[in-house]
Amino acid sequence: MTVEGYKKSFEDELDWNMVDQLHKAVLQISTFCFRTKQACLTIEFIVIGLLVKFADNKLDESVFVAGLIIPVCFWLLDGVAYFYQVKLRSIMERV
Repeated sequence: MTVEGYKKSFEDELDWNMVDQLHKAVLQISTFCFRTKQACLTIEFIVIGLLVKFADNKLDESVFVAGLIIPVCFWLLDGVAYFYQVKLRSIMERV
């Protein structure tokens, strides 16, 4: 919506540029989260497969420990990424 006679000021342009940069940062964090999910799933299958093979195809507690540690590490990374996304979005709202 534009108002007749309104001209963008220099401060308006700076604000729009800042919001655009912050939006790009949020998108990069979102891409990082998606790639981390992919890596977590891949690592989970590889590690559990290797542990089962090294344990002579028997269930061992190391399989359960690895099956727990990898998702917990992902959860922590995802939580940190979400925290920064929320912070950046709140800065965008203020601008």
